[in-house]
Amino acid sequence: MVALISANVKRNSEREVARMETRLVTLERAAEELQVSRDTLRRLAASGQLKIVRISRHVLVPTSEIARIAESGAGKYAGRKAAKASV
Repeated sequence: MVALISANVKRNSEREVARMETRLVTLERAAEELQVSRDTLRRLAASGQLKIVRISRHVLVPTSEIARIAESGAGKYAGRKAAKASV
């Protein structure tokens, strides 16, 4: 019983860490990171290749999606490295 509880706690804490690491950035910032246009990202979102979050009129992109597209790629963006984040 204790092992089952500790396994559930570990799984839940891993999910929480993943949730905390995910940030939302504007579509403009995501396009800048991937070195593509905003229209390209809108097309990717419309085709289901990019997950976005809409809050009112604002279109936001999770940073995890930027990393996923930069690493694995979506179509012709495969292998393209994201620009370094400015501090």
